[in-house]
Amino acid sequence: MVDASSLVIPAFHDVLGDVMAHGHTHYWLHGGRGSTKSSFISLCVVLLVLMHPEANAVVVRRFSNTLRDSVFLQMTWAIAALGLDAWFRARISPMELTYLPTGQRIVFCGVDDPLKLKGVKFSRGYAAVIWFEELDQFDGIDAMRSILNSLRRGGEDFWIFYSYNPPRTLWSWVNREKLERERRADTLVRQSSYLDVVESHPEWLGGPFVEEAEYLREVDERAWRSEYLREVTGTGGSVFNNVVSMRLSDAACRGFSRTRCGVGWGWFPDPWRFVRCGWEPGERRLTIFGELSANRKTPSETAAMVVSALTYADEPGEDPYLHDELI
Repeated sequence: MVDASSLVIPAFHDVLGDVMAHGHTHYWLHGGRGSTKSSFISLCVVLLVLMHPEANAVVVRRFSNTLRDSVFLQMTWAIAALGLDAWFRARISPMELTYLPTGQRIVFCGVDDPLKLKGVKFSRGYAAVIWFEELDQFDGIDAMRSILNSLRRGGEDFWIFYSYNPPRTLWSWVNREKLERERRADTLVRQSSYLDVVESHPEWLGGPFVEEAEYLREVDERAWRSEYLREVTGTGGSVFNNVVSMRLSDAACRGFSRTRCGVGWGWFPDPWRFVRCGWEPGERRLTIFGELSANRKTPSETAAMVVSALTYADEPGEDPYLHDELI
């Protein structure tokens, strides 16, 4: 007998209990290098298959050629760690793991082969367990819904796992979706890092891993927080990392001697944007005090938005008028 909790860091003990009790449908796990989130999920997948005779599992990554050396090896590790090698058969083509007593399967799919994904069928049971690994590599939440609509059929109970290393920039779709998930009653969100592992099982990481992490912590704390803690530090896809947010009065916005307006055209998913800025060359400071954004708007509709943005009064109590500014 193997105690599954002994294979899990204490930070995940309550999550393991929640999974086994089916406390939630969605499990949103994010963290940095060495956080053991993928190891934890792989153990959950195996345990759920054993506990529920009608449950099969589908493990999904963005690209098929990444499956074998990542999630497939991770799942075989979980089976071995639980002492179940003799009860599972592994195949590479098609890539799957079969629980021999019942014929339940754990199959592996890449989203770049949509026909294979849509063709997932089970002779017994249904795809009750779904794991999206490296979630940030997928094309967005709409793509995730489409995949789930293809897989989530034939049963009532589902366990859906999401694991990823958060991108640095707040504007990444997974970082925005995480904020949404924290408000959903059907989702459990948990962050972990190598520090959680060091507290209880430092031998799982090894000395060199910890030494390298602590060295980076000393020489570049911002990079350490991004790589190992996976905090959203805001420098991933951003051009500038010296952006600050402040509240401006209407009078301050009217006081710029040099204003600049710009439009970036987009339809969907990239947005159409309008910005109005104050430029202070002596300070090398650009103040963006007006911004509009839209999706699926025609040129006449966005033009009306720009006209509205440039129609204002110079002083309180005066009549508003359209300001003739170059865009």
